[in-house]
Amino acid sequence: MTSYLVALRVDERNICYSNYQIIEADNKEAARHTYNEINECSYFYGEVLAKVNDVNEVKPYLDKLSNAMVLLELAFKGSLTKADS
Repeated sequence: MTSYLVALRVDERNICYSNYQIIEADNKEAARHTYNEINECSYFYGEVLAKVNDVNEVKPYLDKLSNAMVLLELAFKGSLTKADS
């Protein structure tokens, strides 16, 4: 299983994310599906943003991830990487 950073994608025109969660799944699609199921998504849906390489490094920042600088810092440290299909 792999850890993925998934968030609720809100609005189609001005994309923003909220409710960041780390989801354990076999692949990116399964992570998105699990997120939507857990959160009972019916209008806006979860989107996989990254693969989490270091869960312990990312967890403390979950409520601060709407700040792009925090996301960049975690990516530069190697705690987050691109989530491949």
